[in-house]
Amino acid sequence: MSDAFLRDYLQDLKKKGIGFTFQYLSRNEGLFIVKKISTAIKAGYGAAEASSSIVFTLFYTFGMMFFTDVLKLSPGFAGALFAIGLLWDAFVDPAVGMISDRLKSKYGRRRPFIIAVALPLGLITWLHFTNFHLGPLATKIYFVCIVILYFTAYSVLETPHLALAAEMTKDYDERTGLLAWRAGWSQLGSVIAGPGALALIVYFQKLSGDKAMGWSLMAASLALISVPLIVISWRVTRGFELFAERADFKLKDIFSGPLKNKPFRYTIGLYTLSLVAVTISGGAGMYFMQYVMKFSQTQLSIALFIIVGVAILWIPLIEYVSAKIGKRGAWIVFVGAWALAHGIGIQFFARPEWPYLTYFLFLFTGAGFASVFLIGWSVISDCIEVDEFKTGFRREGLYFGVIFFIQKILCAAAMWSFGIVLHKVGYIADVAQKPAALMGIRTVSGISVAVLLVVSILFCIKMPMTRGRHRALLEAIKLKNEGKTYDDKEIEALL
Repeated sequence: MSDAFLRDYLQDLKKKGIGFTFQYLSRNEGLFIVKKISTAIKAGYGAAEASSSIVFTLFYTFGMMFFTDVLKLSPGFAGALFAIGLLWDAFVDPAVGMISDRLKSKYGRRRPFIIAVALPLGLITWLHFTNFHLGPLATKIYFVCIVILYFTAYSVLETPHLALAAEMTKDYDERTGLLAWRAGWSQLGSVIAGPGALALIVYFQKLSGDKAMGWSLMAASLALISVPLIVISWRVTRGFELFAERADFKLKDIFSGPLKNKPFRYTIGLYTLSLVAVTISGGAGMYFMQYVMKFSQTQLSIALFIIVGVAILWIPLIEYVSAKIGKRGAWIVFVGAWALAHGIGIQFFARPEWPYLTYFLFLFTGAGFASVFLIGWSVISDCIEVDEFKTGFRREGLYFGVIFFIQKILCAAAMWSFGIVLHKVGYIADVAQKPAALMGIRTVSGISVAVLLVVSILFCIKMPMTRGRHRALLEAIKLKNEGKTYDDKEIEALL
């Protein structure tokens, strides 16, 4: 590498807000450049995730309860609504990802999607939690349509925005640092849409004297917060665009690439199962806190804040542990603690007369949530370099689309099953529940979540991607692109 080339390269990084350091790998590998994205750009990139998190948290935490307790829909139909939305979203995710991989635009591949969906997402969020009193049949038809639109808008934002992170840096640890900011914004969005939304519902309900109006005004307020955050992320990431090298794509690429990627197959298991656990924890958790624990509005707000608010404080520790013992080790530590908290604590020891014990257990739920989003996103991005080595193309959108497809299928099945469980155990909205219903809600929130997490840890243990192999992979890609010989012995486990 010539001095002139290095000088021009570093000047270009500086213009984009990227600093740099030199690190020594080994005697054979010598020096290499690690891009250091500025804190301001990391923070700005993550802002849109707060909007995604608001949408995610509102639906998964309050969606089922809105359907059953506000709209008075049957639990079975409410679960079916979840399944319809998630199944639709499962097919939208790969399509959006592949289209964004091939988009030819002077604004890059991902950012046009981010800005285009800002206003529609805000509007649909309000519509989703507004009851227009259309009558039983019309209400069902209306919310089937709204749920489909809701998830379409969510997918158009989430998939390209996550894919953009994989483009912004290839460094193993710097990528985790970038996504730590995204995870921080995610938890902030969860606070806004968790305890914040609950407080707004109570406030607007008292102000208007109408329960349904309280929900509608809450959603409108959060929509007004969400739109500017998306715009900030779109603006700050200008200059980080990658441009499509070809415009064609084939449907068979959905499976022929990702499912032949060895590290990605293990990532599918650890990430999707943990996201199903997040989904169940959010959806069933509201019923658990309200009916099993008999929390007051104040206690419910405290519990939600502990789960999603205090989780922000876990992120620096998770990032530190990941840097010290690797992403695999950090996953085992924090997701394992979450599994123990639910499988033992929630299942056997949580009682209405012991609220502080439940608060303590929820601390580990928050740690698990933060780990899933921080480490999970980063591991997915690392797997994309394996595909680049094999094909010569960067297909971030395809990979995030495929993993979201599988995740949504499993989440749809889980939430539909939860609706059926509520129906079978005799759940009736707004009344004291029978012992069978209480046990059903506890079991779903406790041991069911723990089993999913234990299986995800097993996938993590088998995951072949490590920091050293990832660096060797990047070096092999560089040499391959330059037409030079390379040694694939260090990356054999990935191929």
